[in-house]
Amino acid sequence: MSAHDHSEVYKTLLANLHPALERWYSGDTTGYSDLFADEFTFFDNLAPGRAHNLEQLRARYSPLDGNINLPRYELVEPVLQLFGDTAVLTYNLRQFDHDGPVGPTFSATEVYRPIEDAWRVVSGHWSVMPTAD
Repeated sequence: MSAHDHSEVYKTLLANLHPALERWYSGDTTGYSDLFADEFTFFDNLAPGRAHNLEQLRARYSPLDGNINLPRYELVEPVLQLFGDTAVLTYNLRQFDHDGPVGPTFSATEVYRPIEDAWRVVSGHWSVMPTAD
């Protein structure tokens, strides 16, 4: 892929991710799960084990529906790597309430593939970043 293609994929992934996170931080966790392909693997700190399908992912997040209300988040140093038609997006995610940073900072790795004319997550891993203390 050319540098232009890299830039376009980067813009596309972020253009899809931001609305999903806006929905998440407004209490609608399905916004994030809508980014996923029908088949995928996903790990995070919210539940043990791995999610393999949307039903499992949505069940993992359903207790959070309506319980998240944060006015702002920040993607820190997002980096995109392209390997043919596979894109790997890594970033840190900070969360903010009205008084400033809140909760942990997360590290995210998401692997995307173009499926039915859209970039979909086929593998994801989120973890809590260690604190300085």
